[in-house]
Amino acid sequence: MEFIEALKSRLSRNSVDTSLEGLHAYSYDATRKSSLPCAVVYPLSTNDVVSIVKIAHRFGVPIVPRGAGSGLTGGAIPVPGCILMSLEKMNNLLRIDQENTTAIVEPGIVNSALQARLAPAGYFFPCDPGSAAFASIGGNIVENACGMRGRHFGSCYSQVKGLEYVGADGAVVSTGYFSSGTGRILQALLCGSEGTLGIVVKAALTILPIPRDFTTALLFFREKRVCFDYALGVYEKGLLPYSLEFIDGELLRLLTVSNPVFRKEGCEALLLLEAGGDAEPYHALARDHVPQEIVIAKDSKERAAFWEFRNSVSPCLYTIAPTKINEDIAVPLEKVPEFDAFLTDLGTTSSRVRILTFGHIGIGCFHSNFMFDGTDPLAVVEAEDLVRRAIQKAVALEGTISCEHGIGLSKREFLPIELPPESIRFHAAIKRAFDPSAIFNPGKIFLPTESS
Repeated sequence: MEFIEALKSRLSRNSVDTSLEGLHAYSYDATRKSSLPCAVVYPLSTNDVVSIVKIAHRFGVPIVPRGAGSGLTGGAIPVPGCILMSLEKMNNLLRIDQENTTAIVEPGIVNSALQARLAPAGYFFPCDPGSAAFASIGGNIVENACGMRGRHFGSCYSQVKGLEYVGADGAVVSTGYFSSGTGRILQALLCGSEGTLGIVVKAALTILPIPRDFTTALLFFREKRVCFDYALGVYEKGLLPYSLEFIDGELLRLLTVSNPVFRKEGCEALLLLEAGGDAEPYHALARDHVPQEIVIAKDSKERAAFWEFRNSVSPCLYTIAPTKINEDIAVPLEKVPEFDAFLTDLGTTSSRVRILTFGHIGIGCFHSNFMFDGTDPLAVVEAEDLVRRAIQKAVALEGTISCEHGIGLSKREFLPIELPPESIRFHAAIKRAFDPSAIFNPGKIFLPTESS
């Protein structure tokens, strides 16, 4: 193909892969959906990205950008005939600007690797998604990741001070930190755009001093109602913990099969609380909403063990069933008990699908996992129906269909449940204004009838 020869002539050796093995390696993401691209390219610099975009524009070839492929809505799935642009080799921490508490990074740097690089200087990056061990910062930005510290620090959008991105015509656009504070509206649009508006090549991120002291505790509850009352009480009292994570009793029992030290008989809900400063207000709340037991981390080693237990949730789920749909539905915090009760009832309607829940309770985010055997056609139909019903209920409770995973391929059919037609048309018009030739990640977010 002519465009592949153009890519090979412009990029450095080994930056263009058309081997069947290479194409297969980048044909899927964490959704396990799959489609082959025509070529995989590995830009090493902004100039490389510019060259790729200009070639794609000249030949009318779509580009699907990809970070670590950890997305859960199919955003990095190749579309037919596309160039899959993997940004994994643009993974440098370029500079720490301590005077302005800012880190300048390339998009391919992994969140946890950035945290490790910042720690010796005494800083951390506030955005902390559950996939931080392998998710890239570019992916965090374009999906507007939220994560476990989302209620305290806000989503990734709140931590972006500036961007450089390559537009559909190959021009490099600078915003915020990189342009004397201008272009903030463009920057806001790029955050959460899922690679449909431009290719982020550099980001200026907020970094903060690492807190000196943490209170990290596990609160076990015999009743979900008491657990939710406690969580609501935390925020009604004006408290703002770094994290407040929820695991339901059924999932907790599965987790403790291999980690029995956290097992508590009769426990139906667990909160993992992490806060800075004085822990007394949280203890005072516990006297009103009495947990079954509170276990406080004695030192940094035990704190790490608590978080390792929390982060074992997603891997554990695959021991239950071979296929999962991991939702990120969110509802207002005061509606959490009603939505949880709905999910519990919904789970009783199917013998083929199990619903297990954990999440970031401070932002009302339910990671509701619909577990089933994907080789069973009836189970697939039932799972899809249950997901739709859960989404409809969340929207009826003034919630959202996606708190942090994005829309991608998996949720584009649900977008009209939350947004009216005129809103969808407005968003599609923004896409056309940024990308009139529709080369950036086409088919994502919008159904074909909506994007035309």
